[in-house]
Order: sequence, then structure tokens, then C-alpha cells
Amino acid sequence: MTEIRMGNSVLTVSGFFKQGATDTAADKMMKVLEAEAATQKTAI
Repeated sequence: MTEIRMGNSVLTVSGFFKQGATDTAADKMMKVLEAEAATQKTAI
């Protein structure tokens, strides 16, 4: 579990990986950021 402070917010992140997984933590975070960016574009 990791806590990251951004301005007045504290983000708590936890996760797990399957033993046979091929994605890295960076790969998974990129997918999260891409999904967030897609949501932001459609909300404008």
C-alpha cells in the first residue's frame, strides 16, 4: 500500500499481481492514466 499526497488530497493505492502476470506496475498505471485521460476528454 502506498500513500501519495497531491495538494490537499491523499491518495491511497494498493494492488496485487497474479503470479503469471506479464504486465509491470508501470504498464498497469499507464492503463489507469489512459482511462482517466479518456474520461477527461469526454467530460469537457
